[in-house]
Amino acid sequence: MKGVLTRAFAFAAVLAASVSGAVAQESPWDGFYAGLQLGAVIGRGDVSIPAYSSSFVTHPTSFAGGLYAGYGFDFGSGFYAGLEADVNAVTAHKKHLSGGGAGEVYHFKQNFDSSVRARFGMDMGGYMPYLTGGLAIGRMQARYEPTTGGTNWKNDTRVGWTVGAGVEMQIFERTSARIQYRYTDYGKASYSHTRSSKVDYTSHIIQLGLSYKF
Repeated sequence: MKGVLTRAFAFAAVLAASVSGAVAQESPWDGFYAGLQLGAVIGRGDVSIPAYSSSFVTHPTSFAGGLYAGYGFDFGSGFYAGLEADVNAVTAHKKHLSGGGAGEVYHFKQNFDSSVRARFGMDMGGYMPYLTGGLAIGRMQARYEPTTGGTNWKNDTRVGWTVGAGVEMQIFERTSARIQYRYTDYGKASYSHTRSSKVDYTSHIIQLGLSYKF
């Protein structure tokens, strides 16, 4: 009887160790996650105003903060792939003399940024460098400001492409922190004022993020 009990306790100990090991080996990157992010955006708008034969570069800059969520797959051997979407509030705004004389000013701003991207990374044991890229959507606005008063904003929702890279680190069992950089190209858009303008717009965005894996 004593021998049977000894073997039973030994079996239970081995089983518990096996279960514990399986839990400990669970990938921190596998499954659904959501988080908050905060950083800065630096834009570049190449502006041309044909009516004035005027062209110049403007750099709208501001904080950029929002939410992100995604689903990741750890395929073993350290390889990771996933899909992620994010949305950011942006208040990047810059003004520049239009070239039309009389002190007329041209305003350009970005007030929305979002993306849907693939992510590919390599699990390095507690942290993961990754590459990302996909579709970007942003909202831009432009207007003139004559010295005698302002005019209405002209709005445009732009679709472009984005690529970037980041590093994510596990800080608790289900919590990760990351730093990420993205370059986005929204292409060229026309804004129909009395004096139409064209803007070729790109942006750089760098953010810190904190996420929870469900």
